[in-house]
Amino acid sequence: TWLIADVRQDASFASSQAAMSNLLYPRTDIFSAPSADIARNSPGDTVASSQPGATVTLGGKQVAFSPYENNGGTVLAVAGKDFCIVASDTRFGLGYSVPTRRVSRVLKLTDKAVIATSGMQADTSTLHKVLKFKLRQYEHQHAKEMTLAAISQMLGNTLYFKRFFPYYTFNVVGGIDEDGEGFAYGYDAIWSFE
Repeated sequence: TWLIADVRQDASFASSQAAMSNLLYPRTDIFSAPSADIARNSPGDTVASSQPGATVTLGGKQVAFSPYENNGGTVLAVAGKDFCIVASDTRFGLGYSVPTRRVSRVLKLTDKAVIATSGMQADTSTLHKVLKFKLRQYEHQHAKEMTLAAISQMLGNTLYFKRFFPYYTFNVVGGIDEDGEGFAYGYDAIWSFE
């Protein structure tokens, strides 16, 4: 089984970000400032919109806001009969610059499960903290580690819970189950997985 999540920073990213915005908020074109707002504000002023990804037209100038920043990254998991390999790159992208080449995208969840995440670094960090907390909570309540299948389901539920303002992350989970068989699971930002 091969699963690859590849988030590149190039011209196609703008179209994929617009597609994601349209998927989450398909009617962003209706969020234009009412005429009363234009009368109160001079041309060139910015009017805030409560809708993420919305565009606001004010005085002939269009202002767009996106809460997401793509920091790129490639993660991959390969699973077989009795093994699983999870790998990632270490380059942190920020626009056209690369501030560092030493970012870890892989997190050991248990002795038999690992997650690798690409996408927005702030959301990656937050998601990893949430998962570590939930795993620790499970261990305290049940006095055992969570199984690979349970971790897969927990990650899916966590991502789906945030589907309206998702973690901008693309994840692969790999590991060995109780029977010693390797598995790899791939997720997009809102829990579509293989």
